[in-house]
Amino acid sequence: MLETARLGWGAVRVVLIALASLSMHNALAADDKLTALATVSSGALLESADGQVIGSLAGRSFAYDERGTWRGAYSVLSSRGYFAVVLPGGELGQVTALVYGDASCGGTPAVEVVGSGETLPVLPGTVFAFGAPAHTWQVSADTRADEFVVASRQERSGDTYRCRPFAARAMVYALAANRREHSGIANSYAAPVRVRVLARNAMPSAQLDNRPQPMQTGAGAIFSPSTAQCAEGCFVPYLGDGICEVECANGLCDFDASDCSADFVSQARKHEAALCAPTCEATDLGDGFCDRPCNVAACNFDRDDCAQP
Repeated sequence: MLETARLGWGAVRVVLIALASLSMHNALAADDKLTALATVSSGALLESADGQVIGSLAGRSFAYDERGTWRGAYSVLSSRGYFAVVLPGGELGQVTALVYGDASCGGTPAVEVVGSGETLPVLPGTVFAFGAPAHTWQVSADTRADEFVVASRQERSGDTYRCRPFAARAMVYALAANRREHSGIANSYAAPVRVRVLARNAMPSAQLDNRPQPMQTGAGAIFSPSTAQCAEGCFVPYLGDGICEVECANGLCDFDASDCSADFVSQARKHEAALCAPTCEATDLGDGFCDRPCNVAACNFDRDDCAQP
């Protein structure tokens, strides 16, 4: 089955909220649309190294590159409402397989409709890549999934691609070659891509402290185990990067160094005040496992789950 990006469902909700928001701003210029979208996602834009605005940042994600490596990436929405996953090197995230009605992977490909658990489905209004060298495809926003008789499947095998017979019936989206003038997403961008946090005065005041926060966490970069963390799952490079991470929204990490809205931080502070120690959740206490955040006297050493020093 194909995968484009792995996200928590909170992040998927952010994407859908932002897509819905676009229809309310269809009279705005492209940059204004992106600013409007950013106010309901992370409050930031993703830009290329040469200053080109790629889209409104919808959150962190993972995606495959053309070598088949599973890498940290960014989810974005274009001013035309198309969704894409952009890798730090400026290339688009890849799906793992395409299907064909022809027995030898000839003709126009289609993409299977899948998506369960943490796998983000390909939705109408999506742009992605496939192959090496990569070709970029779009699922048009006005398309629908149809039943398709599959005869072959082209898929990634390590860092190569192979065609194999694959007789099946599947629900698929028809594909078209990506056109930037249609989707608002280019085939690639100058590296490295970077996050630009919107100035507070660029956001409507009513949305400054009430915009939804991306609830998927810590996936925009893959760090080695030796990378410093201020709390479990919150790598120090995440602090002040313009993206609100749940793992960083605690007193140990200065509540993500102003990356989260004031309303979100206020809720996080109230939640933490009810804990015996920062990030030690009540459900962790006395559960038979020694949880590091709870291994303090104030938490009775995880209710005796941890050996006392």
